[in-house]
Amino acid sequence: LTILSRINRLAEGKASGMNRDRFWEILTNADQETLALSEPARSRLLVETARALRTAFDAGDFMKAQELALETLAKARALGPSRVNG
Repeated sequence: LTILSRINRLAEGKASGMNRDRFWEILTNADQETLALSEPARSRLLVETARALRTAFDAGDFMKAQELALETLAKARALGPSRVNG
């Protein structure tokens, strides 16, 4: 969420902020997508999404980076703290 907050501040001059409904829509969709997968598939998807986040951020596409940050959060939560940190 810290990363998302920083991305949002960077995006302020280029795009409107994300509203609450859009925030929850992205988070809920990513939760549903991720929970339907096996644990190895969840891990792969988390890595892919995190890479896409970095690419979007580096390219200056801050709105896309915000969305991908939320998706990354949802996918990491689906793995649980022991799988993400260890």
